[in-house]
Amino acid sequence: MHINFNECQRNMMVQYMSLDDYVYTRDNLNPRDSEFQRRFNSFYKIRRNKEWRDTYYSYFDEIKDNKNISFDEILKQIYEKTHNVEASFSSKMLATIRPEMPILDQFVLTFFNLVIEGYTPEERINSAMEVYRKIVEEESKMLKDPTVKKEVKQFKEYFMDYKISDVKALDYMIWGQGRVNKYE
Repeated sequence: MHINFNECQRNMMVQYMSLDDYVYTRDNLNPRDSEFQRRFNSFYKIRRNKEWRDTYYSYFDEIKDNKNISFDEILKQIYEKTHNVEASFSSKMLATIRPEMPILDQFVLTFFNLVIEGYTPEERINSAMEVYRKIVEEESKMLKDPTVKKEVKQFKEYFMDYKISDVKALDYMIWGQGRVNKYE
Protein backbone atom coordinates (compact mmCIF):
# COMPACT_ATOMS: atom_id res chain seq x y z
CA MET A 1 0.00 0.00 0.00
CA HIS A 2 1.33 3.45 -0.97
CA ILE A 3 0.27 6.89 0.30
CA ASN A 4 1.17 10.01 -1.66
CA PHE A 5 0.98 13.25 0.35
CA ASN A 6 0.64 15.51 -2.70
CA GLU A 7 -2.19 13.44 -4.12
CA CYS A 8 -3.89 13.34 -0.72
CA GLN A 9 -3.51 17.10 -0.30
CA ARG A 10 -4.91 17.79 -3.78
CA ASN A 11 -7.88 15.46 -3.22
CA MET A 12 -8.63 17.15 0.09
CA MET A 13 -8.52 20.56 -1.60
CA VAL A 14 -10.86 19.37 -4.36
CA GLN A 15 -13.29 18.10 -1.76
CA TYR A 16 -13.03 21.22 0.43
CA MET A 17 -13.57 23.49 -2.58
CA SER A 18 -16.45 21.32 -3.87
CA LEU A 19 -14.85 21.33 -7.31
CA ASP A 20 -16.80 18.27 -8.40
CA ASP A 21 -20.10 20.03 -7.60
CA TYR A 22 -18.96 23.16 -9.42
CA VAL A 23 -17.93 21.26 -12.54
CA TYR A 24 -21.13 19.19 -12.49
CA THR A 25 -23.34 22.30 -12.40
CA ARG A 26 -21.22 24.05 -15.03
CA ASP A 27 -21.27 21.07 -17.41
CA ASN A 28 -24.85 19.87 -16.76
CA LEU A 29 -26.84 23.08 -16.83
CA ASN A 30 -30.27 21.63 -16.09
CA PRO A 31 -31.81 23.65 -13.22
CA ARG A 32 -34.96 21.50 -13.11
CA ASP A 33 -32.93 18.36 -12.41
CA SER A 34 -32.82 17.32 -8.74
CA GLU A 35 -29.13 16.29 -8.95
CA PHE A 36 -28.21 19.67 -10.41
CA GLN A 37 -30.17 21.41 -7.63
CA ARG A 38 -28.60 19.26 -4.92
CA ARG A 39 -25.09 20.02 -6.13
CA PHE A 40 -25.78 23.71 -6.76
CA ASN A 41 -27.32 24.05 -3.28
CA SER A 42 -24.33 22.28 -1.78
CA PHE A 43 -21.72 24.27 -3.71
CA TYR A 44 -23.29 27.67 -3.11
CA LYS A 45 -24.73 26.92 0.35
CA ILE A 46 -28.34 27.60 -0.60
CA ARG A 47 -30.51 27.14 2.45
CA ARG A 48 -33.92 28.44 1.47
CA ASN A 49 -37.37 26.89 1.70
CA LYS A 50 -38.81 24.70 -1.05
CA GLU A 51 -41.08 27.43 -2.41
CA TRP A 52 -38.13 29.81 -2.81
CA ARG A 53 -35.95 27.11 -4.42
CA ASP A 54 -38.75 26.09 -6.82
CA THR A 55 -39.13 29.72 -7.91
CA TYR A 56 -35.38 30.22 -8.21
CA TYR A 57 -34.76 27.08 -10.25
CA SER A 58 -37.79 27.67 -12.46
CA TYR A 59 -36.44 31.09 -13.42
CA PHE A 60 -32.92 29.65 -13.74
CA ASP A 61 -34.29 27.10 -16.23
CA GLU A 62 -36.02 29.85 -18.24
CA ILE A 63 -32.79 31.81 -18.76
CA LYS A 64 -30.13 29.07 -18.77
CA ASP A 65 -29.44 29.42 -22.51
CA ASN A 66 -29.29 33.22 -22.51
CA LYS A 67 -25.57 33.98 -22.80
CA ASN A 68 -26.33 37.72 -22.78
CA ILE A 69 -28.24 37.73 -19.49
CA SER A 70 -27.02 40.35 -17.03
CA PHE A 71 -26.66 40.51 -13.27
CA ASP A 72 -29.08 43.44 -13.16
CA GLU A 73 -31.76 41.52 -15.04
CA ILE A 74 -31.42 38.41 -12.86
CA LEU A 75 -31.38 40.43 -9.64
CA LYS A 76 -34.55 42.32 -10.57
CA GLN A 77 -36.36 39.18 -11.71
CA ILE A 78 -35.43 37.23 -8.58
CA TYR A 79 -36.72 40.14 -6.49
CA GLU A 80 -39.99 40.27 -8.45
CA LYS A 81 -40.47 36.53 -8.03
CA THR A 82 -39.33 36.06 -4.40
CA HIS A 83 -39.62 39.55 -2.87
CA ASN A 84 -36.04 39.15 -1.61
CA VAL A 85 -33.01 41.10 -2.81
CA GLU A 86 -30.71 38.15 -3.58
CA ALA A 87 -27.49 39.70 -4.89
CA SER A 88 -25.31 36.73 -4.02
CA PHE A 89 -27.59 34.05 -5.46
CA SER A 90 -28.25 36.20 -8.54
CA SER A 91 -24.51 36.41 -9.19
CA LYS A 92 -24.12 32.67 -8.71
CA MET A 93 -26.87 31.97 -11.22
CA LEU A 94 -25.18 34.34 -13.66
CA ALA A 95 -21.73 32.81 -13.12
CA THR A 96 -23.14 29.36 -13.83
CA ILE A 97 -24.74 30.49 -17.09
CA ARG A 98 -21.75 32.68 -17.97
CA PRO A 99 -18.57 31.29 -16.34
CA GLU A 100 -16.65 34.41 -17.34
CA MET A 101 -18.66 36.43 -14.79
CA PRO A 102 -17.61 36.71 -11.14
CA ILE A 103 -19.66 35.91 -8.08
CA LEU A 104 -20.65 38.30 -5.33
CA ASP A 105 -20.59 36.92 -1.79
CA GLN A 106 -19.45 37.92 1.68
CA PHE A 107 -15.82 37.03 0.94
CA VAL A 108 -15.73 39.04 -2.30
CA LEU A 109 -17.41 42.00 -0.62
CA THR A 110 -14.88 41.88 2.22
CA PHE A 111 -11.91 41.41 -0.13
CA PHE A 112 -12.86 44.53 -2.12
CA ASN A 113 -14.12 46.40 0.95
CA LEU A 114 -17.58 46.80 -0.56
CA VAL A 115 -21.00 46.95 1.09
CA ILE A 116 -24.50 46.67 -0.32
CA GLU A 117 -26.40 49.53 1.24
CA GLY A 118 -29.97 50.72 1.44
CA TYR A 119 -33.09 50.30 3.49
CA THR A 120 -35.70 49.79 0.82
CA PRO A 121 -35.57 46.97 -1.73
CA GLU A 122 -35.09 49.51 -4.52
CA GLU A 123 -32.11 51.07 -2.71
CA ARG A 124 -30.58 47.64 -2.06
CA ILE A 125 -31.10 46.55 -5.68
CA ASN A 126 -29.48 49.74 -7.01
CA SER A 127 -26.61 49.38 -4.55
CA ALA A 128 -26.11 45.69 -5.43
CA MET A 129 -26.00 46.53 -9.15
CA GLU A 130 -23.36 49.21 -8.53
CA VAL A 131 -21.34 46.91 -6.24
CA TYR A 132 -21.44 44.12 -8.83
CA ARG A 133 -20.17 46.50 -11.53
CA LYS A 134 -17.27 47.39 -9.22
CA ILE A 135 -16.48 43.70 -8.66
CA VAL A 136 -16.45 43.05 -12.41
CA GLU A 137 -14.20 46.07 -12.93
CA GLU A 138 -11.81 45.17 -10.08
CA GLU A 139 -11.52 41.51 -11.08
CA SER A 140 -10.91 42.53 -14.69
CA LYS A 141 -8.07 44.81 -13.53
CA MET A 142 -6.65 42.09 -11.31
CA LEU A 143 -6.63 39.57 -14.16
CA LYS A 144 -4.43 41.96 -16.16
CA ASP A 145 -1.88 42.26 -13.36
CA PRO A 146 1.19 40.07 -14.11
CA THR A 147 1.45 38.78 -10.53
CA VAL A 148 -2.23 37.82 -10.38
CA LYS A 149 -2.04 36.28 -13.86
CA LYS A 150 0.82 34.10 -12.63
CA GLU A 151 -1.15 32.99 -9.55
CA VAL A 152 -4.27 32.26 -11.61
CA LYS A 153 -2.20 30.27 -14.10
CA GLN A 154 -0.66 28.26 -11.26
CA PHE A 155 -4.10 27.59 -9.76
CA LYS A 156 -5.49 26.46 -13.12
CA GLU A 157 -2.49 24.21 -13.76
CA TYR A 158 -2.88 22.59 -10.35
CA PHE A 159 -6.54 21.82 -11.14
CA MET A 160 -6.11 21.47 -14.92
CA ASP A 161 -8.50 18.56 -15.29
CA TYR A 162 -11.35 20.82 -14.05
CA LYS A 163 -10.97 23.38 -16.86
CA ILE A 164 -11.64 26.39 -14.65
CA SER A 165 -11.97 29.85 -16.21
CA ASP A 166 -9.63 32.65 -15.13
CA VAL A 167 -12.51 34.42 -13.36
CA LYS A 168 -13.55 31.27 -11.50
CA ALA A 169 -9.94 30.64 -10.47
CA LEU A 170 -9.75 34.20 -9.13
CA ASP A 171 -13.12 33.73 -7.36
CA TYR A 172 -11.76 30.60 -5.68
CA MET A 173 -8.60 32.42 -4.65
CA ILE A 174 -10.56 35.36 -3.21
CA TRP A 175 -12.85 32.92 -1.43
CA GLY A 176 -9.86 31.07 -0.06
CA GLN A 177 -8.23 34.29 1.08
CA GLY A 178 -11.48 35.29 2.78
CA ARG A 179 -11.65 31.95 4.59
CA VAL A 180 -8.10 32.46 5.85
CA ASN A 181 -8.80 36.05 6.98
CA LYS A 182 -11.99 34.97 8.71
CA TYR A 183 -10.00 32.89 11.19
CA GLU A 184 -7.15 35.36 11.80
